[in-house]
Amino acid sequence: MKSILLKATLVLFCASYASFALSLNFDAPYLGNVIAHKLDEKTLQTTALAQVLVKVSGNSSIVSVLQAKELLKHPESMLSQSGYQTYNNTEYYFALFDKLKINNFLVNIKQPVWGGIRPKTLVWLAVQSDNGKEIMSDSSVLAGSDFQLIEQPRARGIKLDFPIMDIEDNSITISDLIGKFYNNIAKASARYDVEYFVVAKMQQLSDTSWRLNWSLLYYNLLSKKNNEIISKTLIGSRADVETKMVNQIADFYVSRYAVTRSLGDNITQDIYVNGIQNYKEFSLFINFLTKLHSVSLFRLKKINMDQIDVAVKINGGLESFKNALNLNKHLLMIAPPKVDTPIEDEKPIVDVVSQANGGSVVSDAGKAVSDSAAVESEAASAASNTGLVVSDAVAAAGDTDKKAVKAEVTVNEKVIVADPLYFNWH
Repeated sequence: MKSILLKATLVLFCASYASFALSLNFDAPYLGNVIAHKLDEKTLQTTALAQVLVKVSGNSSIVSVLQAKELLKHPESMLSQSGYQTYNNTEYYFALFDKLKINNFLVNIKQPVWGGIRPKTLVWLAVQSDNGKEIMSDSSVLAGSDFQLIEQPRARGIKLDFPIMDIEDNSITISDLIGKFYNNIAKASARYDVEYFVVAKMQQLSDTSWRLNWSLLYYNLLSKKNNEIISKTLIGSRADVETKMVNQIADFYVSRYAVTRSLGDNITQDIYVNGIQNYKEFSLFINFLTKLHSVSLFRLKKINMDQIDVAVKINGGLESFKNALNLNKHLLMIAPPKVDTPIEDEKPIVDVVSQANGGSVVSDAGKAVSDSAAVESEAASAASNTGLVVSDAVAAAGDTDKKAVKAEVTVNEKVIVADPLYFNWH
């Protein structure tokens, strides 16, 4: 099994850079999309960069920060590719910005960096208006006038889904939402593969005034219970209360998952994963780690049939790293064994360094990868003039046009070793 799993660290996943950029993706943190409106390209670039700064930092007011104001005068300095595309009969200008440059800029001005691993959220919204009562479905949101439930999540870099309200979803009634029968709602939400769900009731008070009661919940796989994270009551115009709800959800996710990093970060933690049985599962796990901005480097220390041991160097706090791990539906955190697994002082199988932090991935598995191997991780910037970008997966392959660069080792710096974490893969 070890030889099979090791192959996952030696595979280069390449995707067409042009194909990625030329498709509108409103959820992509580093991609800005602006309705063209016959605006000049400099204005479109500036607006798109402002969008990306908000989505990646999680700070909705970042454009008022002095350094951000200066950067917005020169958006082309961060630009990787741009163009125009029509979507729903509307012409959009899109701009893809360099991940590494954006991340470094935010770190330098002491702003959070919120990577690509973000929670998925399902919204159960009951609306009581002068026209009657309904549970909002995905089609009714798209067809209606609730633009804030579409545009505001895009602006904040989060994805809100709504139930399709088919026969299966119709088992949930407005009474379930009003009565907060969370167990029933959690069961109905399971098919959507989301980490969080919202239960909300919006009631029309007058022609211009609405009351929105909403709660954000997280289903804990370990305790098998629904945890109510936020519960709010908002009053105002329909657009206002919807916008505030989206912002409050986004702000919570930022506080939980964004990473505020300093140059002095030097925290390491071992994680032990039981139950990975094949190459596909191993690849999913490795790919997930490479996408976490809270991870700057990880080392595969041991692989056997029973357990994988990975040493991780962490950006920012331990909590944001732990929270990000809990977003993976396959990882179930368990209690440490009575006798801790010994951490052997052995040569790692492979070092993986996040290029979001200026590093590269270097395999050291018995010279399996030559000195000319080129390796890039999730934060790899677009490869210039090649039209290719390396995918988020851990990558290593012979490419004589690029040079593998080993991670710099900081000396004379105190290393904080956190208690190990243990997981079952399911």
